[in-house]
Amino acid sequence: MQSKILLPNMSGKIDFIGEPVKAIGYDSIKTNKRSQTICLYTTNFVGRFWLQGSLKDEPKEDLDWFVIPLTEETPYVEMNNFSMNPVKHDNRIYNVNGNYMWLRGKVDRKSYLHIIDQKTRTVSKAPSVTAWNVDWDSTNGEYIPTPLNPKYDPEYYEGWDAHYDSSYNRSIMSYHLGNIEKVILCY
Repeated sequence: MQSKILLPNMSGKIDFIGEPVKAIGYDSIKTNKRSQTICLYTTNFVGRFWLQGSLKDEPKEDLDWFVIPLTEETPYVEMNNFSMNPVKHDNRIYNVNGNYMWLRGKVDRKSYLHIIDQKTRTVSKAPSVTAWNVDWDSTNGEYIPTPLNPKYDPEYYEGWDAHYDSSYNRSIMSYHLGNIEKVILCY
């Protein structure tokens, strides 16, 4: 069995496309196996993970890549594991069948989340406190429609009211996005 890193530690990154990794189809002359396992290791991760494959010998353009669905519901894996305390570790495993030459991982957040950069303002001064981090803008952010999968977008439904309440607010502070520790390909 071989294992390769699809995505390294993604600390501090919002959106990211990983480097191409040789998949099982690249060595198909040596084996007739077609099953591959994708292992996601995350900490407080909020975002979507996409798996992309290519059948080209050497993919060079974005058009050489296509999405490989990991679930039956959506072509991506969406996680909403925000937690201040305790830290929330999430490990997920997906089996993928196919004779793919190359695989790569993609982290997507900006397409559906309203990400707010951290702001620090001095609210009160005390001898031991110089400033507090106050989340001034994390509520009532602008709704960002997602063209990726209209079935899961409220605007897809007839009669949808654009004045959504805070329970559908997709705003989040950038330091709350969590982290993908690593994504591993095994075959």
